[in-house]
Amino acid sequence: MIQKGDVMEKSPIFIGVVSPMNGCVGIGLAKGKEHARQRRALAPSLSKSALKGQEAILQVHIIKLIAAIRNMIRAKQEVINMADWYSYITFDVIGDLCFAEPFGCLDQGAATEWSTSVNNVLISATWDQAIRRAAGVDSWLRNLLLRFVPKEVSHWRMTHMKKSQEKTLARLANKDLPRQDIMYHLLQQEDQQKALKPTEIILNMVLFVAAGSETTSIQLTAMTHLLCMNQDAYKKVVEEIRGSFKKATDITLATVMELVYLEACAAETLRLYPPGSVAGQRIVPRGGAKIDGHYVPAGCTVSVSPWVAARSPLNFAEPDQFRPQRWFREGVYSRDKLHAAQAFGYGPKSCLGQNLAQFEVQDTQRIIGSGPVLQRKVK
Repeated sequence: MIQKGDVMEKSPIFIGVVSPMNGCVGIGLAKGKEHARQRRALAPSLSKSALKGQEAILQVHIIKLIAAIRNMIRAKQEVINMADWYSYITFDVIGDLCFAEPFGCLDQGAATEWSTSVNNVLISATWDQAIRRAAGVDSWLRNLLLRFVPKEVSHWRMTHMKKSQEKTLARLANKDLPRQDIMYHLLQQEDQQKALKPTEIILNMVLFVAAGSETTSIQLTAMTHLLCMNQDAYKKVVEEIRGSFKKATDITLATVMELVYLEACAAETLRLYPPGSVAGQRIVPRGGAKIDGHYVPAGCTVSVSPWVAARSPLNFAEPDQFRPQRWFREGVYSRDKLHAAQAFGYGPKSCLGQNLAQFEVQDTQRIIGSGPVLQRKVK
């Protein structure tokens, strides 16, 4: 059993998007009471109620995306790489929400140096984690293997950190900006003992940009791919969207969340292609723990793979098939263990931004209903 008050902290194998700075850590590396304090401070800025104030910010970028797609169609462009355009919109949205300033990807129709650096930082983190798994956390072999990692890694990290710090400090200095973005809620906290320090805010904005951009674009890309490959589901989504909205002003946070079939498609996409498919490893605390009826000694590393759990025939009928109807518990899917699909994690360390991610995905995917017929181009 787990002793009262003890939790399973992240394994040292875990690599944070951002390293500690000036004696401070962001929520990604925080532990125990410090993690709980930061989570309480950050939660209001990403709550469902906060989304209502952020809705207008998101709409601006969706309109830009739709306009860009229509312009490409008018120009007789036969193939559009939606993976790129989803990356552009998610970076612009998270930049606008964190710093009151988008990256500018949609305007220029291309990735910026900053967004490219963020993507590369995430890639380089997988290299370091793989090395830690094979060679240990602080071993001589790890230090040796790290020498073979491209030298550009330090440049990518520096670019992301420097630009995030500059933009965060600029937004903090502009406290009276009339917009309810993420920073607005952080600045509203009255209890200074519980509020985040400026350095902690910087570190968390570095994390938010990385976690709130590419992961969401992965889900958008996967969902578009799955709908293109499953025409019956695609037609149902189109019918639901076109039947619900007569004009653009009808589209709000509340009405988008009423699109139950679109929501089921988003959930099924997360089940099949969780953006964070790597298992989040945890360390068993003192006293050990009883997991699934088995005693596990303290100090052991444990984890549950989101990919394996969500594709196990023990949990889902036809586990490798895209079946949105399973989320309505229809037919052979009535006994599916839907709770086994936890793409955002579970418990006190689950993803804080899941409300934003899901609204962004469902709202962005309404382009399916307002645009031309989607078809997958096979290279």
